[in-house]
Amino acid sequence: MFVSDIFPNVSCFNAAISSCEKGREWQQALSIFSSIRTNSLQPDTISYSAAMSSCEKAGEWQHALCLFEDMCFAKVPVDVISFNAAISSCEKTGQWQQALYLLQAMPKMIVLPNIISFNAVMGACDRGGKWHQTLFLFEAMPQRNLFPNAISCSISISSCEKGQQWEQAMSLFEAIPQTLGLDQSALQVDQRWESGQSWCEVDLSSTKSKRHLMQVL
Repeated sequence: MFVSDIFPNVSCFNAAISSCEKGREWQQALSIFSSIRTNSLQPDTISYSAAMSSCEKAGEWQHALCLFEDMCFAKVPVDVISFNAAISSCEKTGQWQQALYLLQAMPKMIVLPNIISFNAVMGACDRGGKWHQTLFLFEAMPQRNLFPNAISCSISISSCEKGQQWEQAMSLFEAIPQTLGLDQSALQVDQRWESGQSWCEVDLSSTKSKRHLMQVL
């Protein structure tokens, strides 16, 4: 009776790294990633992307970028998922300059950014307090045949709010139905605020006014 040794292939390692990613065990994921070469195998695109995603979820953006650089140096094919994993790791910590650099590098490596790419870079700019950059990216999407979604709008409005750009934030908010291709009635705004009437001008001494205020609250 012959017993043959069964050695794991790259797919087995990738599955293990992905499970660590879901369990937020980024150090274990990196350990498994390192063991790929120890077993005389070469990590592939999925290996790198899964490892970077593990680092991204743990906020370890520097480890994620090191993996990305190693991926490029090893000439492993880079795809949009790999880029998005690297960009998303920068987003959570507000590393907006790194995120922008990666976005700009995508066309050079013949990789087309998608809506996730743009939203992640916008998120990084938002966290970094760069509302000008956030709006620039928001407005640049149609030029790439990409159209903002609800997340894009939310990030843009949030960025303007943090930058105290109230008028710009309101303008973006009012344009949401057109931006998302919705019916105008989908965005309901209390018309009393647009009438110019201030709550402090309402006579709260009357029973009718008190009842009205209770209904609103």
